[in-house]
Amino acid sequence: MYGLPTVASVIVLVTFFSDWMDGVLARRWSTATEKLRRADSRADVAFYFVVAVSLLIWRAELLQPYHILIAGLIACEVLCQVLNYSRFGCGTATHAWLCKAWAVMLCPTTILVLSADNFPELASTALCLSLLWGFLAYLDVLLIIALLPYPAVDVPTAWHAWKQRQLLLVATNTITPEVKGLS
Repeated sequence: MYGLPTVASVIVLVTFFSDWMDGVLARRWSTATEKLRRADSRADVAFYFVVAVSLLIWRAELLQPYHILIAGLIACEVLCQVLNYSRFGCGTATHAWLCKAWAVMLCPTTILVLSADNFPELASTALCLSLLWGFLAYLDVLLIIALLPYPAVDVPTAWHAWKQRQLLLVATNTITPEVKGLS
């Protein structure tokens, strides 16, 4: 009655909404600790890694033209983790807005790729756009890691990280508010 693409799509959709809801509830119940946010980030990476491997096995023909982009995104994730571990001794948990938008894009993109028999051109276009957006998200995370002198948790954008850094410099009298226009 239901094919594998339908079952897999439902699993992806349920997992996406479950991830979204656990974050909403953790914030509402004030249980969103730094440790929990880092664990949530690791769970997200693990989930999409399994999704990527599954799609590479099942839809290799659709993903093959994008193998360099996919490898580049894997390298970006590794780079972010290595930088954060080398600087701060922990994994990333920025939960940056571009990353959240990317997660929102990855859910329907994954479902389209799973259903590629019905919509091959749409699936390919969505996949390409999602992969390119991923590079923007990783650039933002890399800038956040580079800008802050402490491990970032829930920093919305690199601009916010820069503002936090400037305020920290003012607080430590490294620069004056007038010099940087922060007064």
